[in-house]
Amino acid sequence: MYNKDVRIPKTAVIGASGFLGKAFLDAHRQIHPDCIGTVKTAADASRNIFTLDLLKPDIGPLGLSKSGHKEALILAALTKVDKCEKEKNATRMVNVDGTLDVIRQLAGEGIKPIFFSSDYIFDGRDGSYTDRSPARPITEYGRQKAEVESKIADITRGNFLVVRLSKIFSVTKGDNTLLDEMAGILASDGTVHAAFDQIFCPMLINDVIRSVSWLQAKGLTGVVNVCSPENWSRYDLAVSLAGAMGVNADNVVKVSLDDIMVNPKWPKNTSMIPTSVLNSNVPATSISSCIERVASNWTGRAKAAEKKVTIFGKTSNIGSALLELLGREYKDISSFGSGDCDFLDRGQCVNFFKGLGAEPRSIIFLSTVNKQLRNDYRSFSDNISIVKNFIEAQSYINVKHIIYFSSVDVYGMSPALPVTEETKINPDSWYGLAKYCSEWMLEHSPHIKCPVTILRFPGVYGSPHNDRSAIGKIISDIKAKKRVTIHGSGSVLRDYVHVKDIACIIRWLIEKPYPGILNVATGSSKAVSEIVDIIRSASSYKFDISHESSMLEREFDFEFDISKLKRIFPELKFTDLETGVKAYLGDVKQEEAV
Repeated sequence: MYNKDVRIPKTAVIGASGFLGKAFLDAHRQIHPDCIGTVKTAADASRNIFTLDLLKPDIGPLGLSKSGHKEALILAALTKVDKCEKEKNATRMVNVDGTLDVIRQLAGEGIKPIFFSSDYIFDGRDGSYTDRSPARPITEYGRQKAEVESKIADITRGNFLVVRLSKIFSVTKGDNTLLDEMAGILASDGTVHAAFDQIFCPMLINDVIRSVSWLQAKGLTGVVNVCSPENWSRYDLAVSLAGAMGVNADNVVKVSLDDIMVNPKWPKNTSMIPTSVLNSNVPATSISSCIERVASNWTGRAKAAEKKVTIFGKTSNIGSALLELLGREYKDISSFGSGDCDFLDRGQCVNFFKGLGAEPRSIIFLSTVNKQLRNDYRSFSDNISIVKNFIEAQSYINVKHIIYFSSVDVYGMSPALPVTEETKINPDSWYGLAKYCSEWMLEHSPHIKCPVTILRFPGVYGSPHNDRSAIGKIISDIKAKKRVTIHGSGSVLRDYVHVKDIACIIRWLIEKPYPGILNVATGSSKAVSEIVDIIRSASSYKFDISHESSMLEREFDFEFDISKLKRIFPELKFTDLETGVKAYLGDVKQEEAV
């Protein structure tokens, strides 16, 4: 499960006999075959499995530091919520006293402890908890986890990592984890009682391991939420699973958590925002794809992966180009514009979506008030309304994935270079602010139950349909005026992506959704004067160049570090500007000849 090229410190696994522990030990031994695992009983020294009882822990005999271990995962715990409530003192001796003792011993040997906590440290009233949200547990289990979290920093002098988990599952038949347990009941025509108000962020175990490996490789410290970016209720999971299995939806009974858990009351909405995971290069597996996998385990047939694609923004130059390019691969592709669905009209928007049908689909969302048409408070308000109404309307259909077209305008003027996805957000225009607010709404709305990919573009060219890019404008001026105007010295650096490369990235995302933010740039910025020279050499057009005073608000450079994009799409090769311009000019000439 680990990338063997990633430098992960040699790590001991304390609690190697459980569901997570076994998986972590197997993964770590792919890199360090002799790393140590501990269990409460049934040690096996020949396999470097040793006994460690948290009631009286002593890590000395393990010889961790001497054998080169730098970190230790603390997964051993009593995790039954009811047991912790009924046997508070006995479980505290393990989950708090014994665990803190192990942490002290590890710190004493210079080994970094990685403590696995839980979303149960929250009261579940609000949801969307961040890494810094204060602990407010309402169960004994949550209180025990929270107490360790509160003391670990002082014990280790800051050299620690707390990993907060939500519900973890696998897609292996018969493992009796979250989805498999439901599928087993449904397959035998049983009834699943599922709480509509129990909301969490379940995560596939492989993704947990990859995420933690990334945190370890980065050497991060502090408290980190590790979970899926998707919020699901237990009821929605059960209904979706029943649908994937072809089971009558009546086999899923909708209940409240209050009806199931009376004493103690369990936290209801423990959804978390996994900020660090979203900023990593670890794509989270969509829950919908996991549901389909588990359904196929129990029905003996895989649900057909229907590649239905819907584009909103068909009248834009990019939207029309994507419809043409993607239409060559996806037969079931449709495109709509403001004439079909006015996103500024909530009622019309909702009614339009209700008429789209129940088939699962990927949505590419480009609808916006373009900054070149209006960039004022009214356009800001309209752009927010467009996304707000879309978010509400999409909840009426079966959306598997949303790809949202944003802009590098969210970084504002003169951002620190090179720009990455972690560059400070600092919009200085109504358009940039609207794009960032829209991103936030899409990532955090409880109405969205699917992965959301946010693509930030510096500029896209190559569409013969009303191209508003700088390159499109230059070529348009050359044809119409036989003249190009350069503002200032022409030395400012810009990065433009060919629309065919965008289509390629979109195709990959449709096949394997990536939840998170990506800057889509070539990583090879060029000065405006150099771009003009490339256009001159690539075309047969004769034109003059004139210079005017600089536009001060645009007199800054854009350069991009696209490491994250390349890690996710290692096979991606961008069209170089000269080749792109030649192809573009060829398309334009063909368009003119028609």
